[in-house]
Amino acid sequence: PMDRATVTEYRGQVRIARGQANECPTEVEFRLRRADGAIRWIRGRSFPIRDANGQVLRLAGISEDITERKTAEETLQQFFTLSTDLLCIANFEGYLLQLSRGWTQALGWSLDELKARPFIEVVHPDDLTATSAERKKITGATLRPNSENRNRGKGGQHWWQGSRAHATATDKRLARGGDARTSG
Repeated sequence: PMDRATVTEYRGQVRIARGQANECPTEVEFRLRRADGAIRWIRGRSFPIRDANGQVLRLAGISEDITERKTAEETLQQFFTLSTDLLCIANFEGYLLQLSRGWTQALGWSLDELKARPFIEVVHPDDLTATSAERKKITGATLRPNSENRNRGKGGQHWWQGSRAHATATDKRLARGGDARTSG
């Protein structure tokens, strides 16, 4: 019942796409109440089956139970939401993808501001070379030893951050945590 509007909108878009040559909506996630009362997360995907001329003959769809994945995502989100430590997940391009609130408390930047730029832009100029070199060493699933650098806060102050990092083998993101103390 909580996602009825989402599913209704998706079904309406699929009906419209059925008679058109363009792609139909490809994915929707929603909750479903089973007969026993349990709530399950479902991902539905649809795609057109076309003839040799590209005309849509019919639509096909696949539904799968993604409850375990959604539960893991919610647990991870709670971990980041509740922690006051400096925890993050970043990609190899240097952008922060997920952060704990500790970052906003320590540096004064909003989560959106920190995610909008490569993290190297908030590193103290004197620490750029060492931080870049350390970042390049983070490959594979090896946990890197502690390293330190200064990060610039929104108000211009600099914070020392100690961190440990490693790369995940599956999605090439690196996880990083640390502490912060002001350096004036």
